[in-house]
Amino acid sequence: MIKKINVCSLVSKEKVQLKSFNFDSLKRGQILIKILYSSICQTQLNEFVQKKDTSKFYPHIMGHEGSGIVIDIGPGVKKVKKNDNVVVTWLNCKGIDSGPQKFLDKNKNIINSSSFFTFSDHAIVSENRVLKLNKNTDMKIAPLLGCAIPTALGSVDKFKIKRKDKIAILGAGGVGITILIYLLYLKVRTITVFDIDKKKINFIKKNFPNIEIVNLFAKKYNKLDFINSYDYALESAGSVNAMELAFDLIHNNGTAVIIGNDHHSSKITLNPFDFIKGKKLYGSWGGFIKVYDEKFKFYEKVLKKKSYLFEKILNKEFDLKSIDKAFLQFKNKKVIRPLIKLN
Repeated sequence: MIKKINVCSLVSKEKVQLKSFNFDSLKRGQILIKILYSSICQTQLNEFVQKKDTSKFYPHIMGHEGSGIVIDIGPGVKKVKKNDNVVVTWLNCKGIDSGPQKFLDKNKNIINSSSFFTFSDHAIVSENRVLKLNKNTDMKIAPLLGCAIPTALGSVDKFKIKRKDKIAILGAGGVGITILIYLLYLKVRTITVFDIDKKKINFIKKNFPNIEIVNLFAKKYNKLDFINSYDYALESAGSVNAMELAFDLIHNNGTAVIIGNDHHSSKITLNPFDFIKGKKLYGSWGGFIKVYDEKFKFYEKVLKKKSYLFEKILNKEFDLKSIDKAFLQFKNKKVIRPLIKLN
């Protein structure tokens, strides 16, 4: 049994520190996991730059999507056993909720944590935040099953999107590209991706040559060519402008889905008459999924079938010591979705 766990802790805005704490035993409903890989999504970046007001929890351990191997289980745990491959997710699953955690570093200072974390060489995770993976699942891309895949696929599944529907995707980050991969899996015929980042635009052009991609900053871009044109607009850019544009893009019976998140105090402006005409607006929290277990195996199947595409999303690798660099490169749009190798 391990005696010490090394973690990445957020201690202030855009400042992380490597800390460690001693580990003795597991409580009821807890699972000890050797973390192999984790990733960083937009929500974690917002926490890093303090767009999410989490300062009252400083210092706290970060990470909410990862893959690993079960080292030990606490009393009452039934979902997994030692040596199982698992994914750690922030989404609610079946099992015991062991609740928030507090640890003491070597100087007896408190380190806060939720019931899960993944920016660490090992993690103590609540049973209801863990799902068992098939043995042949690629552990390197499996972290996407903890956040990007359920958020993206669940947001599509909610509306039973059909092949003939015309879809707009706003934002070509991890979630946006995952939505695109899933729509292609479903054989949806008409898809347009909107973004402002040349790197992401070129990524779409290179890897999805038959998909229409619109650069919102291009001189030839004319909003009038696209408004009131789509059945669904799925926003994953996490900006007020993208959210407002999503609502403009749908026709009078269309549906806009807000998946991304901006600063916690941000506001969007919409024309109320659009609601009278029949436009619909939804907010997606983790792809509308209440209990993830019910959809997990199907989503794992999609990951496996399209693994070669998902590998392209996680296109740059970092270790735990350089996680601050991963955040900054993600923030500055130099990487689509950073992959953190922990062991």
